[in-house]
Amino acid sequence: IDAVKPLDWPIYRAIGNHDMTYSGRTFETSYRTFENYFGPNHFSYDCGDVHYIFIDDNFYTGYGINYIGYVPENTFKWLENDLAYVSKDKLLVVFMHIPSALVSDIEKTKFDPDLMTNVRQFHAMFEGYDTHLISGHTHFNLNMEYSDRLMEHNTAAACGTWWKTEECMDGAPRGYAVYEVDGTKLKWYYKSSGYPRDYQMRTYAPGQVEEFPEDVVANVWNYDSHWKVELLENGKKTADMVKFTGYDPISKAHCSDRAVVVYEWIWPITNEHMFHATPKFKDSHRQVRVTDRFGNVYISDVK
Repeated sequence: IDAVKPLDWPIYRAIGNHDMTYSGRTFETSYRTFENYFGPNHFSYDCGDVHYIFIDDNFYTGYGINYIGYVPENTFKWLENDLAYVSKDKLLVVFMHIPSALVSDIEKTKFDPDLMTNVRQFHAMFEGYDTHLISGHTHFNLNMEYSDRLMEHNTAAACGTWWKTEECMDGAPRGYAVYEVDGTKLKWYYKSSGYPRDYQMRTYAPGQVEEFPEDVVANVWNYDSHWKVELLENGKKTADMVKFTGYDPISKAHCSDRAVVVYEWIWPITNEHMFHATPKFKDSHRQVRVTDRFGNVYISDVK
């Protein structure tokens, strides 16, 4: 509350697992403190041609501080009633804390308390709408394209790795997402705290990444399937870089070091937005060029 006082615009909040009261006996007691300060734990509003929805998907189990990602029936009923007043030509933007899934093919999802367990039923609510889901919770950055009309942005954390590092668990710098709306058209980018807007990747020279010691490697943290990632040598393209699942070397080193991250429950994780390519020329000037889905071009020197 104190942190956002200087901001001169409305603040709309989605409740997260750290905002719940864990001393009650049921889920219904878990959001009372939040509601006392901020209002309902699920709500919606219209702005222009966009309908914004906020959902509480942190389901308190009544046991200790344990929760699961889950949308209860009363929230589904409310959502049904809410959408009954929203025409299909509107854009939907839905905020919740726990991600609905972390893979684009939800048939590959398995039970995980840190994901929405009734994800299939939840996604079905938005059939016929162009919908963007915006979630957090994971401390890494990932975009899921469920269909050509349903996409989820699981956004990296402003606190990095729980305030212990400057980067998140996938190597994305700590930061936040910015969304720009024009009618029903949505554009977005990831803004790294303390960096200019065009800071959209980190590059590694050959010998710096264990998995591909001969290659140039790039971590492109806001990548989705409509982006291009290319290797340039002496100003000319020599390769399309290949996506792989691997570790960002900086985050791997930090998350392996108890003196840095302190907490025993933090560990290195792989991410799905790493890219590699083998240079064709010895001692060439190497750069990585990234083009996002909106045509913005970013270039980074490989040092």
